[in-house]
Amino acid sequence: MTRLNLNMWGLPGTPEEVRKTFKYLLYIWILYVVLGIFFAPAESLDESNEDVVVNPIYSLYSAFVMVFTLVVLYRTRKAIREKYNIPNNTCCGVTNDCCAPFWCGCCAISQMARHTVDYEVNSAMLCSDTGVRTPSPVMIV
Repeated sequence: MTRLNLNMWGLPGTPEEVRKTFKYLLYIWILYVVLGIFFAPAESLDESNEDVVVNPIYSLYSAFVMVFTLVVLYRTRKAIREKYNIPNNTCCGVTNDCCAPFWCGCCAISQMARHTVDYEVNSAMLCSDTGVRTPSPVMIV
């Protein structure tokens, strides 16, 4: 998203918003994990068939993270497709920008990463502004 100058919502952003994109997404994920540790329902190890109580805070935040992730992935795929003039294919009358993240988010993220940099020329780097060592030309597969 940073390579495409998108903010945390997957929309074009100001340089200040774009610079904070990764940090905000990381905070959302850390909060999700922490809430999961404290509020996620625990499975009973015995077979007592007791009802598991689900905390509404965890359920609401889980739903928010799921919808937020789908919206951001949809917008990011759409931005890549529009920027590089990639045709808009449909599946069952719905754009692939929506279907791919819904059915296989990991595959969609991997595809977007390969479209925005050639990893054979420029290796990935965790702690950098764009996720790669140096700026490189975009590769469209």
